Formats: sequence, C-alpha cells, structure tokens
Amino acid sequence: MIVQACSSIIFPQWYAGIGVMMLVLQIGILGGWSSPTLAILLGPNSPIPMTPEEGSWVASLLATLGASLGVLAACIIGAYLSISLSAAIYCAHCVLLMMMFLWLPESPHHLIKIGNLEAARKSVSWYRSGRGVDAEMEAVETFVTMNGAQSLTDKLKEFKTPAVRKATFQAVALFSFMQICGLNSITMYMEIILTNAKFNLFQPSLAVIYAIILGTISALISIFLIDRCGRKFLLLIASAGTTISLLGLMSHYLLINADIDVTDLQWLPLVSIFIYMIAYYIGLMPVPSTILSEIFPANIKGIAASIASLTGAGMAFLATKTYQPMVDSMGEAYVYLVYAVCTILIIPYTLIFMMETKGKSLQEIQDKLMRK
Repeated sequence: MIVQACSSIIFPQWYAGIGVMMLVLQIGILGGWSSPTLAILLGPNSPIPMTPEEGSWVASLLATLGASLGVLAACIIGAYLSISLSAAIYCAHCVLLMMMFLWLPESPHHLIKIGNLEAARKSVSWYRSGRGVDAEMEAVETFVTMNGAQSLTDKLKEFKTPAVRKATFQAVALFSFMQICGLNSITMYMEIILTNAKFNLFQPSLAVIYAIILGTISALISIFLIDRCGRKFLLLIASAGTTISLLGLMSHYLLINADIDVTDLQWLPLVSIFIYMIAYYIGLMPVPSTILSEIFPANIKGIAASIASLTGAGMAFLATKTYQPMVDSMGEAYVYLVYAVCTILIIPYTLIFMMETKGKSLQEIQDKLMRK
C-alpha cells in the first residue's frame, strides 16, 4: 500500500519532469540546428548567395529576433492562461511545425549526398519556383562535393592551424560571455527578482512582459546596427549597458539589506532590468552568432558552430544552475555583482583580442588572425 501510494505521488512528478525535459530538448535541437545551418548560409560558398548586409539580417533574425519573440509569446501566454492550456498551445505549435516539415520537400543537399539527383532537381525547382534550377544544382553539387571530399578527421586537423585555433578561441569566448552575464537567470527569475525588490508600481508579471517587448524591439534594431556600427562597437555598448544594469540591481538589493526604505526607488530595479534586456538583445545576443558565421572556412563551419553551441549550452546550464544556490548563500546583491564582474570582462576582451569583421572577406579575416 505504501509503495503504491508513493508511486501514485511520484509518477505525476516524473511525468511532468520528463515533459519539461522533452520541451527543453526540442528547444536545444532547434538552437543546434540553426547554428550550423546559419553558419553555412553566411559562408562564401553558400548555396544561397548573400551579401554581408543580408547575412547580418539572417543572423539577427534567426539568433535574436526569433528567440525574443518566442520568449515574449511564452511570457504572455503563461501570465494569463493556466499551465494546461499553455501546454496545449505550445503543443499545437509543435504539431504545426511538424506538419510544415512533412509538407516540405527534402533538402537538395541531402538528396545529392545520397545520389538521388532527380529528386534533388525537383526539390531545387520547388524551392526556387522553377527559376535558375541548373545554376543552383551546379552550386549545390559543388558545395556537397567540396565538403564530402574531406573526412571528419581531416576537418578536425584544421583546428590545429593557428588561424582556426584563434578563431575557435574567439567563438568559445564570445558564446561563454553570452551566457555568464546571467541572461537565463534574469529572464527566468525576473518576476521573483522584482517581487523581492519590493516593486509594486504595477504587477511584476506585466513588467516581465514589458521587458521582453523591449528586448524584442532591441533585437529588431540590432539588425540595422550590426553592420552600420560594427561588431566590436555594438558588443562594447551592450557590455557596458548590461554591467550598469546589474550594478543597479545590486545597489537596490544592498539598500534593502541595509533596511533602508526603497519605496521611492521602486523604479530602479525596473529600469535596471529594462536596460539589461535592451543591452543584451542589441549586442550580446546577435554579435557572437554573426562573428561565428564570418571567421571560419565553410568546410569546418558546421563543426565550429557545434563547438560554440555546446559551449553556450554548458555555460547557460552553469549560470542557471548556480543562481539559486548563490542567492541562498550570499544574497541577491552579491550575485548581481558577480554577474557584473563577469560582464565587464567582455570590454577588455573586445578591445584587446576581438577583431572587427565588418566588411572583411574570409581571407582578410584569416590573414589578420594569422598576424595576431
């Protein structure tokens, strides 16, 4: 009887836990899919020719705007609907996505890899509406042949060359910085952060939605700024803004810890979070993906993107997993101080080690990496 009772209690918890795990797994698959695919699309041998300006649009849209829109939708749905209804809406979206992929023809790259040239031609014709099929087929065949000529071992050996090794270090550093500034922790705990900060100007759940909206607008603005201002400048501004916002949160919690009345300072945590979201989505989110797409040769870009994605995932897990234990052990104020210190390190790294890739060809970037 006791075993049955325990099982009846534990089963729903396991079921819910597995459900959440599968959702996160799906998100990870989507992120992992977009990273190497984006890198290939923005390369010089891309089967879809793109100018650098078009490439920055794609990078920003895939890596930044789409992510912020997804978070915004989830925040709005989660704030006003029950968990069951929210899950049903998310599930319907996933089903719709699967139906769309069932309807789409197979990738021409895959079909050429398996030797089905006739099906590949039909696929190219469908995707390009019958225009430029011969030229596109030739480009895709050349791309597949170039990538297929090298084994995985040969590609991995290229990471021993100085230029690629330095490019890998830069990608790993950028994707690490992208996570250790505490984005996931701030986003996931935002309502709790505002509640603990004694914010009651309006509902904290509404503040979360407003913050995500600002992040989405910033992601859209970054599309225009990333080529106009350059990668380094945008990253410097974003790092400075993120650091200032974290110091603002730290200061507010220090006042609370000192039993100082913060009624007249309720705007401080709200403004700090708003600045954080704007700064992060305008620079810290899009710049690493854009840099990743520009500093590696096309034949190893997929592997490099996988390394960067794994690094980002690992650092995101570390930052999120340690947030609550750090809050319990040292308090919110010093947690935000730690995040601020990690974030401000991006500024000297950007000034000393990071190279500007705006308007440069792959050969120019590789030559500069060799000289550094």
